[in-house]
Amino acid sequence: MELVPGERVLYYDAPAREDPSAPSAIWRLDLNTGEKCELDLKVPSASDPDVSRLTNSIPEGVRYNYVLYVRGGSAGPDLGRGSHLSSCLAPLPMMVRVEPATWNLGSAGPVDVTITFPPETRAAGYQAQSYDGPLEGVRTQTVSPASPTMLGLAARVAPEIANGCGSPSNPHPCGAPYPDYEDKSCGGEPCIDVRWSRRTMEARLVALGLVDRDVPLLVEAYSNRLERRFRGFGYIHISTASLTGPAVRLLQNSPNPFNPSTTVRFALGRPGSVDLSVYDVQGRLVATLARGWFPSGEHGVTWDGSTRAGGVASGGVYYATIRSNGAVDRIRMALVK
Repeated sequence: MELVPGERVLYYDAPAREDPSAPSAIWRLDLNTGEKCELDLKVPSASDPDVSRLTNSIPEGVRYNYVLYVRGGSAGPDLGRGSHLSSCLAPLPMMVRVEPATWNLGSAGPVDVTITFPPETRAAGYQAQSYDGPLEGVRTQTVSPASPTMLGLAARVAPEIANGCGSPSNPHPCGAPYPDYEDKSCGGEPCIDVRWSRRTMEARLVALGLVDRDVPLLVEAYSNRLERRFRGFGYIHISTASLTGPAVRLLQNSPNPFNPSTTVRFALGRPGSVDLSVYDVQGRLVATLARGWFPSGEHGVTWDGSTRAGGVASGGVYYATIRSNGAVDRIRMALVK
């Protein structure tokens, strides 16, 4: 543990969530008020905090010190740096508009979200643009910490970024894809349009049993440099009036294209019998991935490319089709060899 130089603020390592079975995390304790919070560092474990002697401040008047810590991971321990700004301060407000706000389950097209900042957030030193200058901008990435997120889901990666990333013509790094977004002006004020996959959004709401009702969507984002949090709510209504059976939704398999295996996830609006099978482009049954009763919620199964005849499927396009209680959904998959 270590005290902030010249202040009665202590940083120490202790189990995350104060759960003795959880990995170590870094905590901040204000000895004057007794307030404490866990730093959200997005790492499996963190320990041995070392506090910078340089104290900084943000336009809101909050003072902070950077903290070095030892972080654990699959590649072994190394050093990380963070602060309490993203974890211990209440999020700043942002305004959110979702388009479309109402649609039928299974409709085509993305979900577009427009993010703008009210005067108090701009006065705190932040702008609703992806870049910095003159104020600090909004982080736009899908890696941890993903920003922005809606219902905890990262935004869709633009095809022109996902394809050919890391090439001279597309410098965006493949390991840190940026979402499908556009910096704009909304009524003379900076704003950002961000795009989500409608299928992914539908699957999450089906799994949560939130169709056929008005649903508030929590949208969160971080600032580029300080990771200052922003929070707002949008509202949507997904109707199942056009369906002949209960809501069921397949998510796009991952990875896709794949070799040799891929995971297919699906969401059920209510418990029931499920038949999840793979067909070739001629409509012939290739494999049955799941057949039986499943509870409501989200589930996943793996296809390793094997066929029902005991062989291995050749490279090409296949379709995963799910049937449950009279409802049907289908996705396209690509097996590469």
